[in-house]
Amino acid sequence: MTRAPTIYEIAEKVGVSVATVSRVLSGVTGKRGKKKEEILEVARQMGYRPNKVARNLVNRRSHMLGFLASDLNNHAYVTYYHAIENFFRPRGYEILIADSERSAEIEAANIERMLDSRVDGLIIFPVSDWDIRQAGACAITYSGIPVPVVILGKPIAPHFDHVYPDDGLAARLLARHLTGLKHRRCLVLISGRDSNPTALCRLEAFTREFSDSRCKVRFVDYEDPRWAEACMEAIRGEGFTALVGVSHIDAAFFNQAAWEHGLQIPRDVSIVAFDDGKICELVRPAITCTKMDHIAAAGRAAALMAARLEPAYPSCKPARIAVPYELIVRASTTRRQAG
Repeated sequence: MTRAPTIYEIAEKVGVSVATVSRVLSGVTGKRGKKKEEILEVARQMGYRPNKVARNLVNRRSHMLGFLASDLNNHAYVTYYHAIENFFRPRGYEILIADSERSAEIEAANIERMLDSRVDGLIIFPVSDWDIRQAGACAITYSGIPVPVVILGKPIAPHFDHVYPDDGLAARLLARHLTGLKHRRCLVLISGRDSNPTALCRLEAFTREFSDSRCKVRFVDYEDPRWAEACMEAIRGEGFTALVGVSHIDAAFFNQAAWEHGLQIPRDVSIVAFDDGKICELVRPAITCTKMDHIAAAGRAAALMAARLEPAYPSCKPARIAVPYELIVRASTTRRQAG
């Protein structure tokens, strides 16, 4: 195997000092002209590769960041990863990725391994956004992290930056859309009501926005084996004319159940959903939903991390950024039929 050339050998061949070669190859010198070009050309011809480990030891930076997803089966997290990687690649950073598999224990182990790898910062989708029962364990883990952290989820650690979906806005958009179509009795299909804080937040926000003296909301637990029958009884027997899926998956499951029970959408019942998964476009009729720009949200998180990595920034107050939704109206909703 051919030994890699050193800056000493490059300096000897060009006839300049080692310090000059070091400054040129590190890009910190203002030296111009033929001598700089000669140094770069000789380095290229000799196959010189900079020692990143040595450089990082000098700079006290690894130029690596950690990205922790709570569940990589969620394709949206892959979108975030690519957007964050595209942001940091031109800035000379590599992104390490790990899947916490919805487990606070695995998340803690992932964080420990990344800190052992000397990452300069962490961007985390917390597992507590899937299971509130793990919030305490997550908070303990986060309290000991010595590098900048950006949380992509509900505020859980007061000393870190957070970027999270504005579920209150999403609830208002859906509620106003349905009331504008004269719907007054609405079912909310939810899974994980007792443990999933995102689902619970959406249920509470929609109930608050939709319920008044004229409107009524009832939730149906998707984890109940009779959830479909409960929905059909409410629609056919009690005059409920709309259903909200707390996730796009919930809405798609109801869409299938309605078809199996002989309901026509949107004539018999209108359907809306939080989130715009691809399935909302693929089912028929396509489902009205709220949509968040995940790439923009990832960009906000990446920009916060980049700012935290600047020497003058770390002491600034942690940021709280709520990412807005927009309403995407499709064929699954229509004006409530009179009578």
